[in-house]
Amino acid sequence: MKKLAVFAGLLAMACVVPSMARANDTVTFCWQMQATPKTIVCFNVESKDFTSSLTGFTLVPGESSNGAYGSAANDTIAGNIAMAWTSGCINYTARINLTTLAGNWQNGMGDKGTLTPVAFPGY
Repeated sequence: MKKLAVFAGLLAMACVVPSMARANDTVTFCWQMQATPKTIVCFNVESKDFTSSLTGFTLVPGESSNGAYGSAANDTIAGNIAMAWTSGCINYTARINLTTLAGNWQNGMGDKGTLTPVAFPGY
């Protein structure tokens, strides 16, 4: 009986450990800031375990583009995603609704507004 219990334990570990060590999931999301100028923010959201990192860009169509990086966390109590990122030496924060994927943003300069999901603009 002990051999059967040990075998079952080893079999369970062989099934669980590979799922815990799975590769990172990466998804790209874009939003447009509903303020002048109509900046588009796009991030590759890379999730591993309980953390998410953001790498991407901000784009003012026809004018300029800057790299952007930051992090995101799932706020299960509020039911949204809390994001923080830096682009062009300006710090931003946002809260994204999990149902609509829209939200509100603000930056370190006192600007704020809404974010609306948009398609990836391409280059």
